[in-house]
Amino acid sequence: MVPGVPFRRKMVSRDVNPATGQDVRRTFSEGGIRMPRRTFTISEANALVPVLSEQLDRLKKLQHVAQEKFDEMEQLKLVGKRDESHYILDYDLKLAQEVFERTVAEANVLIKEVGASGCELRNIELGLVDFPAVVEGEDVLLCWQSGESEVLFYHAPFAGFQGRRPLTSGESAGSSGEPPNRSGY
Repeated sequence: MVPGVPFRRKMVSRDVNPATGQDVRRTFSEGGIRMPRRTFTISEANALVPVLSEQLDRLKKLQHVAQEKFDEMEQLKLVGKRDESHYILDYDLKLAQEVFERTVAEANVLIKEVGASGCELRNIELGLVDFPAVVEGEDVLLCWQSGESEVLFYHAPFAGFQGRRPLTSGESAGSSGEPPNRSGY
């Protein structure tokens, strides 16, 4: 979120596909353009877990490198300026900045890849990813955390990590692939 810029929530509409009779969820972007919003079954979400695990491991490493380079740049700036436009350690600062920018660019590519799959990256450090799903006509989020072998939890869209509820035993990875039922929700 950018300071001074209000967070804008996307609006979701529900339409029915006349050919199939299936509910189609569409997300409106700010320009009024309709973009389909993917929903997942448990099986579909679990199929992405190995790839997401690798991507999150890489993102954590990139985040660590970016933080180190940012801290290094701040330290180099503290040494002082030679004149109004040049730092004393200008060359070292430029090298650190180049590594920082490349690292951030690579991380942004990975973040876009995760988003392009339809899942929602919530927190790199904790390795939290949500998968939009629909249960009995209600929107829920299947919830996976790095280190878990499969999707084991779900929560209401605004409940967040604190609202995670376990999938019932019949609903885990070996299930029919349908999202969880609402028992215990």
